[in-house]
Amino acid sequence: MPTNFDFYVGLESSAQRLTTYEPELVPGLLQTSAYASVLIRSVYPDDDAEEHARRVRLRMRRQTRITRKYLPASLDVILRESVLRGMVGGQHIMSPQMRHLADMSTRSNVNLQILPFNAGFPVGVAVGPFVILEFGTGKHGQVIEPPVVYTENFTGGLYLAKSAMVQRYHQTYESLRRSAMDAVASRALLRQMAKEYA
Repeated sequence: MPTNFDFYVGLESSAQRLTTYEPELVPGLLQTSAYASVLIRSVYPDDDAEEHARRVRLRMRRQTRITRKYLPASLDVILRESVLRGMVGGQHIMSPQMRHLADMSTRSNVNLQILPFNAGFPVGVAVGPFVILEFGTGKHGQVIEPPVVYTENFTGGLYLAKSAMVQRYHQTYESLRRSAMDAVASRALLRQMAKEYA
């Protein structure tokens, strides 16, 4: 794993709600194993088959936080249309990945919306990927842990915990959501893309 990414995985496994914006790639929690395998091979080209398979299994295991039957975490995702159009591994990888996204979006704990190219840049700048992690409340309504924003770039990740920063990311997400396609239209586009890739 990238340096300190195990810290993120720990936060992710504790979060009750994850709010994600991704402009380029399918988020790890929604990747098929084939899509994940292509990306992981690009990052770690020298891994032997066993190590590569271990990394893929780890990514797939993270998804049980969303797919388990008992108290699954809520996942709210906006994907820029470029995620659907950016080729990862070829059409034989992309078609099942689009179907998987559409299928996951039917789950009651998953909301997935597409920000189309024609929406432009709703907040006036190109926004990089981010995740807002929220950890729920206790018996008396108090926050268990304060929310954290995780942003990632080519050289590493950044954790933001100041309430003003977290609030700004929430506001940014809402601006993106207002310009995104609704969940039903987004699912239809994903199924259309799956057919086009097939």
